[in-house]
Amino acid sequence: MQLNKNNLCAHRGYSSCYPENTMMAFQAVHDLGLKHIECDLSLLGDGTVVIHHDGEFGRTVALRGRLLDYAWPDITGADAGSHKDGRYAHVGIPRLDELLDWASKNQMSLNLELKVHAQEGDELVSNTLSILRHFPDCDIMFSSFHMDIMERLSLSSTSYPCAPLFDHFDAACLPFIQKIGAGAIHLNGHHLTKDRVGLIKNQNLILRCYTVNQASIAHDLLEWGCDAIISDLPSEILDISTVKRLV
Repeated sequence: MQLNKNNLCAHRGYSSCYPENTMMAFQAVHDLGLKHIECDLSLLGDGTVVIHHDGEFGRTVALRGRLLDYAWPDITGADAGSHKDGRYAHVGIPRLDELLDWASKNQMSLNLELKVHAQEGDELVSNTLSILRHFPDCDIMFSSFHMDIMERLSLSSTSYPCAPLFDHFDAACLPFIQKIGAGAIHLNGHHLTKDRVGLIKNQNLILRCYTVNQASIAHDLLEWGCDAIISDLPSEILDISTVKRLV
């Protein structure tokens, strides 16, 4: 299998060139002609679901402290872009409903990774599913490193596909996947071998590999049977020569 626009997913949007997990990064993926985006869901203290990776502000957003200590009005207009480039200081943190509205209108597929930073997992799942009811046409799947979240989703009435995230594939992975009825697994592509990929594919599982930023590694993984690549560098590993810059 060759790497193409149908088996490539942009990690946190086009995060190598634009501020990660922002609408600017997501729009850049669309402008490349790609359809698949991975992003992170986190919860604020008032229950708002936002697109943000870390449990604290500071690395990518010009605020300090835990997300759970903020409400949405507190972070409206916060600078989520200048960590990448001063030109992007106007870029803010998106809410989940904002992303879903855009994705629905642009027919984009979303891999929503649920992030749990304290004990807010149940509320994150509940609030996320509640928001999704307003966007029935969105192409959505869930992933998470938190197995209790994956199990919680499997027990809900949702029909969205789920894929547990693991750094390494070991003996505990398959029993858990079977327990929750998942049809896919997401694994660190740098820790896989041809034999290990074959073992996974023999279980009739969809295998997506993260975070692969070298075309040679992506090519090997696809040749071994991996179904999709999650990358920070979508245009580079696809060798797209012209990328529309959003400045």
